[in-house]
Order: sequence, then structure tokens, then C-alpha cells
Amino acid sequence: MNIGSDAVQLYCLGEKKFAHPNSQFMIHAIKWKLTNYTPDKLEKISTSVEILQSNVNDIYSDCFGGSFEYIKPYISNSEDLYLDAEDAERKGIVDEISDKQPTPKKCI
Repeated sequence: MNIGSDAVQLYCLGEKKFAHPNSQFMIHAIKWKLTNYTPDKLEKISTSVEILQSNVNDIYSDCFGGSFEYIKPYISNSEDLYLDAEDAERKGIVDEISDKQPTPKKCI
């Protein structure tokens, strides 16, 4: 299972986080392709990107806890960070590595 980019943010919001032993996580800064925009539009986009990146940083900070400094360089530039399940567990993203299917809770 590959968990990339936006999916990592959603994954981090879970209370108990499981990963299959073959899972991979990809983390990177928000990226935009900008062409044919007026300076005013670029300024608005830039402000939006800064707000989005700040929100993502907050999610990652909560998810990674003390290991946030480890990923900070990857969300501050154009590099991507790839973590396998064991690395993700060491960094605090994964609570437990398991190849078993979790039993769903019963719904009313």
C-alpha cells in the first residue's frame, strides 16, 4: 500500500494508525504549477499556498510529534520524503505494523 501526499495528511488524523509491512509513505511540500497568471492572481495564490502549507505543517507536527524536525526540510523545499512502514513507525506516523485486517466496529 502506498500512501502519498494528501493521503498521509488524512492518515495522520486517525486515532490508531496501522500500516501493512509493505506500506510506503510519501511526504512533501505543497506544489503548484503556475503559468499565465497576472501578478495579482499570483499574489493570491501565494498567500493561499502559505496558509495551506501552515495547515499541513500543523497536521504533520501533531502526527510526528518530536520527529517533526526530521521531516521539516522535506516540507520546506522541493524534495520528497519516502518512508517504509518501519521508518514511519519509528517516526511516529504508524502506531502498529500489521498484515491483519482490522475488525470494523459495528454501526447502529
